[in-house]
Amino acid sequence: MKKTDIKYRIDSLSPEARELFLNNLKELIRSKSEKVSSEEKKRIVAYVQGKGSFEKEQLKTYLEGELPDYMIPSVIIPMHKIPVLPNGKVDRKNLPSTAEIQEDTQAGFAEASNQTEEILIKIWEEVLNFSPISVNDNFFEIGGDSILSIQIIAKARKAGIELQANQLFDNQTIAELALFAKSQDANTETEEKAIEGQVELTPIQHWFFDTHKNAPHYWNQAVEVTGNKEPKRQQVEDYIKTLIRRHDAFRLSFRNTGSEWKAEVLTQDKVNAFRYFDLSNAKDRDKQEQQINDLFVKVQEETRLEEGSLFKCLYFDCGDTQNNKVYLLAHHLVTDMISWKVIIKDLISLNGQTEELEKKTSSIKAWGDHLLKQSQSEKIQEEIAFWKAQENDAAPLPQDFDIETSVVQESSIEVLTDSFDKENTRTLLNEANTRYNTKVHELLICALQETICNWASSEHFCLGLEKHGRVSEATQPDISNTVGWFTSYFPLTFKREVGNDTGLKIKSIKEKIRSVPNDGTGYGILRYISGEESLDQQPQVVFNYLGNQEDMNDETGLSFKEITEDTRSPESERNYKIEINAFVKEGKLQMNWSYSRELYKETTLSELTGAFKDNLQNIIKHCTSTDTEEYTPSDFPEAGLSQEDLDNLMQGI
Repeated sequence: MKKTDIKYRIDSLSPEARELFLNNLKELIRSKSEKVSSEEKKRIVAYVQGKGSFEKEQLKTYLEGELPDYMIPSVIIPMHKIPVLPNGKVDRKNLPSTAEIQEDTQAGFAEASNQTEEILIKIWEEVLNFSPISVNDNFFEIGGDSILSIQIIAKARKAGIELQANQLFDNQTIAELALFAKSQDANTETEEKAIEGQVELTPIQHWFFDTHKNAPHYWNQAVEVTGNKEPKRQQVEDYIKTLIRRHDAFRLSFRNTGSEWKAEVLTQDKVNAFRYFDLSNAKDRDKQEQQINDLFVKVQEETRLEEGSLFKCLYFDCGDTQNNKVYLLAHHLVTDMISWKVIIKDLISLNGQTEELEKKTSSIKAWGDHLLKQSQSEKIQEEIAFWKAQENDAAPLPQDFDIETSVVQESSIEVLTDSFDKENTRTLLNEANTRYNTKVHELLICALQETICNWASSEHFCLGLEKHGRVSEATQPDISNTVGWFTSYFPLTFKREVGNDTGLKIKSIKEKIRSVPNDGTGYGILRYISGEESLDQQPQVVFNYLGNQEDMNDETGLSFKEITEDTRSPESERNYKIEINAFVKEGKLQMNWSYSRELYKETTLSELTGAFKDNLQNIIKHCTSTDTEEYTPSDFPEAGLSQEDLDNLMQGI
C-alpha cells in the first residue's frame, strides 16, 4: 500500500471552517489507503488530532465546502496524538496500520441505503465494468469519463431516475447523486412525437459543408450486424421501420440553395431505408463477397442528400453460400459515435422483445433552436476573445513531399496503428493521473505536444480537438439519448514550457485545456451560427480521444462490428495533415494515425508514432515516480489562486 500525506493549511479556509479547525483540531493529515476490491483502488483517509471530541460528519461537511471533490476523505480517523519526527514532520511509518483502521475503512465502504442508490450502483458497475462500488466512490477516480457519463445518465433514465450529465460532474459519488436525483421532476421533458419540417444545422454540419465540396453525399459510417440466428428479412425490416420512425435524424434531407445548406426532416413515407439484395445465385463465396462490396459502394455513390434516406439497412440474401448479411449505413451528417450506441441499444431491445425502448430525449429541432438562441446571447459573445487568442502561431509541419495545395483527397489517406500493452494502459488510465489530478486525454496531449514540437522545431503547437459535444446543463435541452451529429470541434494553441521539467509541461497542458469555456462548444456556435468569420483557424493536426471502445455484443445474440473500408468517397477532401484517434480496446490504448501519402512517407509516421510512445511512457514514469500530489489553479476554481499562490500554500506537502 502506498501512502501520500497532505497537510492542508488552515489559513486557506473560510473564517467559519478555520474556526472549527482552530477550536477542535491541531492537524489534518490525509493519506491514500486500503484496497476495496481485487484491484488496488485507493481511498482517501483522514487522520485527525483534536483537543476534544468532534462530529465526523460535521468535519466532512466543512471539508466538502472547502476542498475539491477528489480531496474529500472517505474515512476520518480520530487520534489522541499524531506521531511526529524530531524535525516536526509527520512520522508516516507510525500512523495506524491498515489492520488497525480496518473497521473504519470498512465503514468508509458504504453500501446502498435506499433503492435509488441500489439502482445507481448496479448501473455504475455495468458501465464501468468494475465491482464492488461504494456509494462514496468517485466516478472519475474509478474509470469514469465524459462519454461513460452519458451512458450512466441514459441507463438511469431507463430505470426511472431522471438526471443530466452535468449533475454527475457536480455530484461525483452515488451518495450525492442519489440525493440530487430524488429532487428531480420525474416528468423530465421528452419528445416522443415525430418531428417534421426545417431544422437548424449544428455547427459540425456547417463545418462539413464548408470543408467538403467534393462528393459530400458519400461520407459515411457503417456497422455489420450478425447474430446467433440468421437474421430474417421481415424482422430486420420491421426493426428499421421502428428506428426511422423513432429517430428524426434518420429522416433528414439536405438541400443546397446556392448560398447555404438547409436541413429538413421528412415524413416517414418519403424515406427508403431498407434495401434488399438477392445474391442467392452466387455459389462462389469470394465472388459473392465482391458483389456485396460492389453494392455497398454503389449505394453510397447513388445517395442524394436532398432525397434523404441517409440511414439505410442493406440486407444481403446470400442463399446457401453463407449466412445472410446485414449492414447498417449512415451518413455522418445524421449520426456520431454516441448515436451508434443509442441505435445499438434500440436494436438489442427490439431483438430481445422483453424491454421497452428507452424514452427519447430532446429532438434535433429543439437542439438546433437552442443553439440559434445561444448564438445571439451575450454569454457566447464573451468567448470571442478566448477563441481569437487561439490564432495558430505554430510553424508549418514538415512535409516529405511538396504539393501546391493544402487539401488532400481521401484516396491518398493511409492509417498507421500503434498500441500500448495492457500494463502501461492500466497505469495511464489510473494512477498516472493521481500526481497532477489529470485526465487521460491531458496526458496524451502532453505527449503529443512533445512529439510534434520536437519534430517541427517549434515551441508552439496548434491542435484541432474533437469532443462529443453533448454538454448537458439544466438550462438547455437534454440530448443524451438523441441520434444526430453533435460533435464539437475547436482549435487550441499550446506553448510548450521551456526546459525539461515534465511536471511543468503537464501542468501547463492541463490548465490550457481546462481554460476552454463550455467544453469548446462555443467555437462552432460563434464561427458557423453567429457568423464570426474571423474565427478561421486551420490546425494541421486533429486529435480525438474516444475513451473505451469495446466490441458491441449482447446477450440476445447480436454482434456489431464497425466497417471502415470504402465508407468515404475517394474524392472527399481533407484540409489537415495528420489525424489521430485514440481509444482503449481490450484493455490496450490504440492510436490510429491517418495521413496522406502525398505528404508523408510511411517511415516518417513510424518515427512519429515511436517518438510519441516514448514520450508517453516517460510521462507515465514521471507521474508514478512519487506519491506526492501537486495541484494547479483549476483544482480550486472558486479560490482565484495563481500557481505561485498554490505552490506556497501547499509547500507543507
